[in-house]
Amino acid sequence: MAAHPVSPLAPKSYPDLPAIDGVRYATAEAGIKYKNRTDVLLMAFDEGTTAAGVLTRSKCSSAAVDWCRANLPGGKARGLVVNYHAAGGL
Repeated sequence: MAAHPVSPLAPKSYPDLPAIDGVRYATAEAGIKYKNRTDVLLMAFDEGTTAAGVLTRSKCSSAAVDWCRANLPGGKARGLVVNYHAAGGL
């Protein structure tokens, strides 16, 4: 497997992150944007987890942002899926 180019702005290393009670997460290579790179994140939250968000004020936001805006007022979440391709959504 060939190495991918690395930005000169990329940090030289990443710190080990502490465990977060009530949160489980994993990444995977789904092939959404690139091959042989992790491009999807799945997070599972224990029941009772409180959710909040900061969203764009754009008048032409993406469907994903519209969905978040409609569902965040409940303040509860059990899971979160993030894919690399959707990261550019307004």
